[in-house]
Order: sequence, then C-alpha cells, then structure tokens
Amino acid sequence: MIYLRNIVVIAFMLVLSSFKMSSEFQRIVYTCTNSEVKCYVLKNCDNLIQKCNVYRGKMYKMKEQDAKNLGKVLCDCGDIK
Repeated sequence: MIYLRNIVVIAFMLVLSSFKMSSEFQRIVYTCTNSEVKCYVLKNCDNLIQKCNVYRGKMYKMKEQDAKNLGKVLCDCGDIK
C-alpha cells in the first residue's frame, strides 16, 4: 500500500514539474501593440520599433504563444518595411 502511494505521489510531482517546465521554456518575443503590425521578432529590432511608431503603437515583450494568440507571426527584422 505504501509502495502504491509513493508511486502516485511521484507521478503527480512529475506531471506538475512538466507543466512548469513547458511554461519556463517559452521564448520571449517583441511585438507592437497595434493590430496593424502583424509580426513579432525574437530580438528587439529597429525596423519593428519604427513601424510600431508609425502606427502609434507601443513595443511589448511577451511570451511567443501570447503573440501567436494575438494573430502575430514570426518575422525576420530585415523583412520588416
């Protein structure tokens, strides 16, 4: 009985740690708060900052999944005009 309880406790701890690890490894990205700017970048980018200023948005740092949830897509800094 004690053996079964230990297995359940260990399994529960593994499940909890896997949830924590998945959120810790999400990449941090940069994007603009204005919905007209449809992309995000992995490193802060002057082209994105300028485009964000044109659309009167604010630069924002967030988890990559949050940016995707906002409808943003990954862009290369050099591709932003």
